[in-house]
Amino acid sequence: MGGDSLVKEACSPAGYEFEIFSLEMVGTFIFVAFVLTVKKYNPTQDGIIGSAACAATLYGMIKMVGGLTGGCLNPMVGICQTVFAHIIYAESESSLALYAISTLIGGGLAGLFILAKLNISPTETESYKELGAPESENFIQKNDAAQNI
Repeated sequence: MGGDSLVKEACSPAGYEFEIFSLEMVGTFIFVAFVLTVKKYNPTQDGIIGSAACAATLYGMIKMVGGLTGGCLNPMVGICQTVFAHIIYAESESSLALYAISTLIGGGLAGLFILAKLNISPTETESYKELGAPESENFIQKNDAAQNI
């Protein structure tokens, strides 16, 4: 019975709300900013290098904050993590808002940072040729006409 209370106390964010909020927000910011940068400025045509870099960054962020906060880095993971902890341990205090809001703010700040710092217009889109779309003239003409509307 004593072990159960130790687990219950370890799952509770009581007293560590600011630390959890800060670490989750910073970790999410770094991860999302890196993913957006790789998406926009990946110098290779092969997606495997960008995917491996994003996976390595996610691993690093989980190792950085995971032992201290649970390492959700994603609002949906934070929500599921909190709901299941509440069901299993019947906690009266919920950290749902703590995890969901910190990761949403971190991701939003990363998006704003990328838009502001790297001068990417929110309406900027890549051409169909750059995206590797079919090269048929009919496809390109239809889509160019749709853009001009």
